Amino acid sequence: MAAPAYAMEMKAGEPWNSYSRDRLPHGWSYPLGQKDFLEVLQRSEVTVRTLSLSWLPNKPAGPLYLLMADWFSDARANYFGIEEAGSKPLRIIHHAVPSRLRQEIRDELMNGRLQAVVDWAQMATAQGNAWKATDHHWHLTRAVDGQIVVDQA
Repeated sequence: MAAPAYAMEMKAGEPWNSYSRDRLPHGWSYPLGQKDFLEVLQRSEVTVRTLSLSWLPNKPAGPLYLLMADWFSDARANYFGIEEAGSKPLRIIHHAVPSRLRQEIRDELMNGRLQAVVDWAQMATAQGNAWKATDHHWHLTRAVDGQIVVDQA
């Protein structure tokens, strides 16, 4: 089991309100680092509520989650006061991969996939009220057969 994540609040100039990174068990690596996200988010002028580097134990016969962006409806009630004023309900999660796949996945992500998720995030922030009132996602996985799959709704 991975050690608990650490979290940091936003510093001036960072394109996220909060950042967290799980400590990884032996044999797992993050293909991308905080700096990779910083560069592409700043270049695209996109700010997200949360950037998380996360370890998700996967089933050997299941897909490997790589990169996820989620827009949470801004129409939901804020019962617990967790919504930050002026913050967009948008998060990006980057999942760790087995270390043997790190470079292969990094190459895939840096060859347009990271920019694609940021483009999706940029598009999400520009949508009208009806779109923003429902949940949406952009998820990138690696299927068991090695195919990279994008699922968006």
